[in-house]
Amino acid sequence: MKYFALICFLLVVLPSAYPIYAGNIGYAKMLYSVEGDMKDATMYLHVPFDSEYQKVEQITALSTYEDEIGRYAKLTGNFKFEAIIDVNTSAAEINSNPLMPLNLPSMKEYLKSSGKITPNNTQIRALAKEISHGLPRELDVIKAVVDWVRQNIEYYYDENRTITVLTAQQLLQTKKGVCGDFSVLTASLLRSLGIPTKYIEGWQYTGESFQLHAWLEAYVPGTGWVSVDPTNGEIGLLDAGHIKVMEGVDPSEMANKIRYVGTLPDYKIKRNVTLLTYKPFYSLFDTQLSISPRIAGPSELVRANLEIKNLKDTYMIASLNIVTTKGLRLLDDFKTVILPPRSKKNVSFAFYVPDDLEEGYSYTYFVKIYGPNVSVTEAMQAEASKESKPISNIEVNTLYKYLRNNSISIAFLLHNVGTVAIENIEASLSCGAFKQKKSIALLPGEKKSIDFSIPVVANKSSYIFTLELTYEGKRQMQSIYFEIPSNEGEQENSEGIPVFKVIITVLIAVLIFVFILLIVPYISKGKKPFASRISLHKIIKKKK
Repeated sequence: MKYFALICFLLVVLPSAYPIYAGNIGYAKMLYSVEGDMKDATMYLHVPFDSEYQKVEQITALSTYEDEIGRYAKLTGNFKFEAIIDVNTSAAEINSNPLMPLNLPSMKEYLKSSGKITPNNTQIRALAKEISHGLPRELDVIKAVVDWVRQNIEYYYDENRTITVLTAQQLLQTKKGVCGDFSVLTASLLRSLGIPTKYIEGWQYTGESFQLHAWLEAYVPGTGWVSVDPTNGEIGLLDAGHIKVMEGVDPSEMANKIRYVGTLPDYKIKRNVTLLTYKPFYSLFDTQLSISPRIAGPSELVRANLEIKNLKDTYMIASLNIVTTKGLRLLDDFKTVILPPRSKKNVSFAFYVPDDLEEGYSYTYFVKIYGPNVSVTEAMQAEASKESKPISNIEVNTLYKYLRNNSISIAFLLHNVGTVAIENIEASLSCGAFKQKKSIALLPGEKKSIDFSIPVVANKSSYIFTLELTYEGKRQMQSIYFEIPSNEGEQENSEGIPVFKVIITVLIAVLIFVFILLIVPYISKGKKPFASRISLHKIIKKKK
């Protein structure tokens, strides 16, 4: 007998006259069906199973079995399997937000390195510490990791890709991937910080169709397993369009199997998921949206300020999206916010008004913020005659940090998100007695990088640097954490090549030289030598 590991990437289209915002589905009833013809072979196909928020009512009288990653059906000949699935994520509760670090030796299975998930990698450990630096509690750490992955990795589906799921290191290199890649990197970062994490595969409703999808579950002491979808930015409040089919330590385990004799036979298999009924999330939040200023001028920076209140006695993590009518330029289109029980917070989104407004006209733009149990819309006006208030503001992001030739190299990307040019920006990086200064200028909307090189202090393994920007009477500060890699082989030389690779290259060169010295005399004597969305209204433009 031979076994063939089958990882299916099937797209199932759900007909729908009107797209549904899937992120606001708190309860869903779905029909899951599989049919096909397995000639001269037997398939062990994983199917949905009962879990905390998912209940499966099997229709077809077909035997199913349990294994370490879920439930599977043994299929042969002409077959059909059907089940009704109820998913109720509106019942999900997060009752705790434990202090870090966690100490969970009993969860070591979901903390270890595996085929794709690599929490012990030096690069992963350093990045995880950087992301979580200064965050005392687990939910804040999970949110920070998910936010970092969404902000720094581009969702990109390449139909010609041959690698099923990238490793965390491969994704950090390419910066592009799909849901499985997002989940692998997020799991690697969370596990490296001591947060037990499961890898999940199943189906997701997108509003128009069901697609194969991957996400995670993170363990929160005092609560249990909490859903985390890094691709969609959902934490805890996972929409009910998610159907869990398999769960485990690593995606390399997530495979259906075919048993056959001889060569792999032809077979047909078709899976369909139909949304039968659904209910939205309700009574989670109270919200109020305001826009400032309500009447803006050309190129003016405007803020949409959302006041959001948690109506529950448990922690809630809201994933919020913003869309606007065409013409407004958003600085951020997605944010998450952690709300303790019965608490209230303010979330702000910023955008620019177009600079090509015509004189004599008043423009009306619409702004909408939406998420689970959140949907608020406000209008604002823009006029060419309105004088814009000059705003100077710089956004800072860390580009890279690494050790090279006993020096720490750090680079930042500065983005002028204000409305005026900023001259004479003084940037200084300091740590203890060390301080280095540089100057830069930025036009409105312009981005420039600035880098620093800091000598390593003997016997010092970790550093907290302070970046200080001073411009136009303002002072802006940001802290950066850096830890010297424990494995010296992970350092880089002046050309960015790892030291251990340089050593190996030198050794190979020496061996080749010795080899030539030994071989040439033999040859000269004749002897033998050795032996991988939601849209809004159009702009309303009217004559004043």
